[in-house]
Amino acid sequence: MMMWIYRVVKKLSVRQHEEERQQREQFLKKENEILNRHKGELIEQKWILEMENNRLREALEFYGDRKNYGKEEVRNGLWVHNSAMGITFSNIHHDDGETARKALEGDDNETT
Repeated sequence: MMMWIYRVVKKLSVRQHEEERQQREQFLKKENEILNRHKGELIEQKWILEMENNRLREALEFYGDRKNYGKEEVRNGLWVHNSAMGITFSNIHHDDGETARKALEGDDNETT
């Protein structure tokens, strides 16, 4: 009699273990699907952030480049610098912050 009870309990234990394993497997499959969806979203967000970073870096490089300032002076209330072609505005003053605004707004068109 004891042996019979042991076998019944063992079968139930094995069956229960198999059911739990299947439940865990289903749970992990669902979790994997969710993670794969988020992976795609994260890759897209990374790409967007890299593009924004590049735009902002280009704007900073424009404003950080000393060649864009020239030797300015004020004439008739305007900032100008002398060049071989005559009096012209420096690139920075001609730009009037447009490069920075476009970089911050997300416009990929350059203005220099």
